[in-house]
Amino acid sequence: MEMRRQLNDATSEFALTVGIPKHNESDIIYAHIFGGPYDLWVKDYNPTERVFFGFASFGGIDDQDAEFGYVSLDELLEQSPKLERDLYWTPCTFDSLQNPVVQEV
Repeated sequence: MEMRRQLNDATSEFALTVGIPKHNESDIIYAHIFGGPYDLWVKDYNPTERVFFGFASFGGIDDQDAEFGYVSLDELLEQSPKLERDLYWTPCTFDSLQNPVVQEV
């Protein structure tokens, strides 16, 4: 329950846009959620539907199968109850995730 409240609080300022969000290298990544081999870099969040839009991976940022897409918070917590939100995350561009020098926003 605490994780859900923290994520709702942390993502309240960037509500999901209507329709299918577009993504590019300059997108701002607002949060990082991780647990085990799973990582989700959050671009948008819809608090009503409790759905994230972001870059998901089971093997890091360079994973061949990683992709942008929708992720349900409830399903995510059901499948991986030990997920954590990176409390030290600083919003940055998607491009900076792939580069050694992080460009803060």
